[in-house]
Amino acid sequence: MKLAQRISVDAYKAALDELSRLFPNDRSVALIQVDGAALRGDYTAALHFVDVVDAAVGPDPFLDGTRAMLLAARNGPGDIERADKAAEPAAQAEPQLVVGSFARLSVALARHEWTKALAQMDEMHSRFGVALSERAMRATPMFKELLETPEYAEWRAAHP
Repeated sequence: MKLAQRISVDAYKAALDELSRLFPNDRSVALIQVDGAALRGDYTAALHFVDVVDAAVGPDPFLDGTRAMLLAARNGPGDIERADKAAEPAAQAEPQLVVGSFARLSVALARHEWTKALAQMDEMHSRFGVALSERAMRATPMFKELLETPEYAEWRAAHP
C-alpha cells in the first residue's frame, strides 16, 4: 500500500481495491478502505467503512469528522444537515486535530457559504499550518464552485 501510494494515485487505488477484495468488511482494514472508496467517489461505501470502524472502536471525533466530510461530498438528501451535526462536535472534541476543521470547511463549501469557507481555510492555516494551494484546490471537486466566486478572487488577492 505505501509503495503503491508513492507510485501514483492510480497504483494506490488499485492496491486499495485489492485489499478490499481480499479482506471485505475486515474491521482492521476498514479505515484504509474509507480512503479507497472516497478516491473512487463512492461516498456511500466510504460511509459504510466509517460505520464498520465506528462499530469496532466506538464513538470517535476523528470518525465523526471523516463522516461529516464524506456526507458533505455525497450531498444527498439530508446529508449536509447530518454533516453539520457531526462536524462541529468533532472539531470541539479534538481541537488539536485538523479533521474537525476540514469537516467544517466541507460543510461550508457544500452550503455555498463562501465567506465562511474562506475563513475556515484561514483558521486551518493559522492553527495547523495547512496551506491549500490553488493547484490542489483545482484538483479537488469540492472547491470547484468556490474558485469561480468573487469572494475567492478577493481572498486570493489578499493571500498571495
